[in-house]
Amino acid sequence: MNLFPELEIPPSVQIQVGDQIVVDRKHIEEFIANADREFYTAIVNHLEVERNKFVLEPIKMDATEEELKQGANAHYEVPVSFDQSNFFA
Repeated sequence: MNLFPELEIPPSVQIQVGDQIVVDRKHIEEFIANADREFYTAIVNHLEVERNKFVLEPIKMDATEEELKQGANAHYEVPVSFDQSNFFA
């Protein structure tokens, strides 16, 4: 169960605390759960900035004659998403 869905902690993650690198996901989740609001907000903001670096614009498409006959719009946009939940859909 992800206690922090807005963080979307990946399956493999590491955090450096001083000279120690922590890789145990449960320890990292516990650390974040016990962090103060300022630290938590800083993490969420940093992840949002990083996520926005990889946002792709929708692809502009033109319908084929067959699609037009079936009632499709002449021009449309297809969103590009690398979301795990619909990657192979």
